[in-house]
Amino acid sequence: MQNKITSLPDFNGTMLAEARMARGLTQSQLAEISGVTKQSISNYENGKQSPRLASIERLASSLNVPSTSFYAKHNSKENAPIYFRSLTKLTKKEREKAQIKLTWLARLLEYYEKFLEIPAVNIPKELDISHLYKSISDGEIEEIASKCRKSFGIGDGPISNVTMLMENNGIIIVEMPLDIKEEDAFSRWMLEASRPVAVLVSSKPSACRARFSLAHELGHLVMHRQIHPTKENLKEIERQANIFASAFLLPAHSYVRDFSYPSLDVLRLLKEKWKVSIQAQVIRCFQLGLISEISKRNFFINISKRKWRSKEPLDDTIPFEQPKILKESTRLLCTEGGVTFNDISHETLLSLGDIAQLTGVSFDEEYISKTKKPKLKEIETKNNVINFPTRN
Repeated sequence: MQNKITSLPDFNGTMLAEARMARGLTQSQLAEISGVTKQSISNYENGKQSPRLASIERLASSLNVPSTSFYAKHNSKENAPIYFRSLTKLTKKEREKAQIKLTWLARLLEYYEKFLEIPAVNIPKELDISHLYKSISDGEIEEIASKCRKSFGIGDGPISNVTMLMENNGIIIVEMPLDIKEEDAFSRWMLEASRPVAVLVSSKPSACRARFSLAHELGHLVMHRQIHPTKENLKEIERQANIFASAFLLPAHSYVRDFSYPSLDVLRLLKEKWKVSIQAQVIRCFQLGLISEISKRNFFINISKRKWRSKEPLDDTIPFEQPKILKESTRLLCTEGGVTFNDISHETLLSLGDIAQLTGVSFDEEYISKTKKPKLKEIETKNNVINFPTRN
């Protein structure tokens, strides 16, 4: 009788640590949940000891990850900057959690792009101001926003759907319920995939705020791709991203033409057309010289009196924009590529829940439960590429 295998010598402790941090757990907390001692977990993560199969299963179950993920080689080389809004208010645990989720997203994208022709990245490199951001003027940032619009093939009017526009130009947009109170969104250029990603933290205060957040992250992806945020430069690059977002969403020439009179009622009407919050419009009006510093202050006093600071008019009626690239990619793989949801999990070493969260897919989708068993090797051999449909 063959001896029963009770341990795996190729267990990768780095992957255990990654999964633990992605769940926001300390070693002590994981020990309490899994029943595996803290000392053992530390030894596993540091490569000092290989766990028995029973411990591996308990850890995988507690972390809700495939047990096979612990055997994989850790080959992530991502060291590109992540553009968080704050470096001081975010905890180390929050930063680690976000970074690992982006690593998982990169892994998922790498798999999807074997079979899918996802929209190409269309962000001109000449708009990057990383090497001269300290000397760039606000007027030059306005011009960069205008050039970005032209590159995207849109005029100077309102943008009906910022999410769709960015996705059609190769930017992956994801919603993650990360429970990061100080962040509405963050972004990163994924170097290995040569693709930018913008993440919306799923607090969803309003559709207009989410749109501005995406435009803000677009500013970072366009202008700051080689800048690593630090305590010394963060305030300035955040300011520049805000100017970019304002100019991108509200181009000077066309917005000024719509502006008739400095009143909250006028800004409310313009909000319905431009889908930009009243408060963001007040800032834009000041930037364009349409109102004075005193007028700006009075606007915000009146906004506070009307209790519009946290919730403005139309916030309940302007619909949220939904990212669709990853959701549609999953559907295409499962319906036209012969791949099942379980196979995506097997190939990416991500749990079904994590894949659903990253892609926005619901387990209620019929194609998830009814797809046939795939033949991944045949697909790879034939080098089938499914063209992603263009969305207007």
